[in-house]
Amino acid sequence: MNKIILAQIDTIAGDILFNKNKIINCIKRAQSEKADLIIFPAFALTGYPFGDILKRNKSIIKRQEDALKEIEQAAKNITAVIGCADGYSGENSAAVIQNGRKQPSNEKIFEIKGVKYAADTNIETLNQKPDTVICCDCSPSRCGAEYVKNKQFSDFAKKYGVNCIYVNKAGYADNFVFEGASRIYDKTGKLICRAESFCEDFVITDNLHGLINEIPIGSAEKFSIDDFKLNYKNDLDRTYKSIVFAVKQYFSKNGFSKAVLGLSGGLDSSVC
Repeated sequence: MNKIILAQIDTIAGDILFNKNKIINCIKRAQSEKADLIIFPAFALTGYPFGDILKRNKSIIKRQEDALKEIEQAAKNITAVIGCADGYSGENSAAVIQNGRKQPSNEKIFEIKGVKYAADTNIETLNQKPDTVICCDCSPSRCGAEYVKNKQFSDFAKKYGVNCIYVNKAGYADNFVFEGASRIYDKTGKLICRAESFCEDFVITDNLHGLINEIPIGSAEKFSIDDFKLNYKNDLDRTYKSIVFAVKQYFSKNGFSKAVLGLSGGLDSSVC
């Protein structure tokens, strides 16, 4: 089987140079591990979220394509799946680079050592069944999302009889917190690998199996909005970790080392 790496990275929206260099560094590390395949989150080159920036500044797509050409030169003897912004729709579209060449967008399936993979495509439109489906994503952390995500991917794997690899961004940007927790499900829908939550991770798997890292306490439970209360205990751990992660990311990305808290005596100040 193939040695696969889930590159759960953080990116900066609009900073293609920074994101490109991070991707190339990850590819070099994967090559040193003798990996066959490395997978990145959605919008790994442009960063996310970017609002209407693609509509206002089409040159970003050109810069993305130029960056992909540099990545092609770095991606020798390895296959890389990189989430990119589609130049027409602005939605995520996976670029597959295999042995230094970007695969044409109409080629939906690629093969490594006899194993067939499909990246970010509708499996029902394919003329042949892949062994493994890859999903590149940028999914913000929110209450109840873990239960839905786990059920969705587990059911998908079981329904189509395929392995499912999900790679999510980990980071903070523009009021969104991306929790990471990238993962792999086998053909029976069983979770066989999960990355860390609320941090970047470089997950090395053999035969698709790896560590199953813990998620915030209570976040895997089914959530109903009808049951929500301000003291909803099952979401407290996830909420706390989201806030801590976001504050650290905000300070780091803006170069801040200090903060001033304005205390007025109201509820917000009491919480601080």
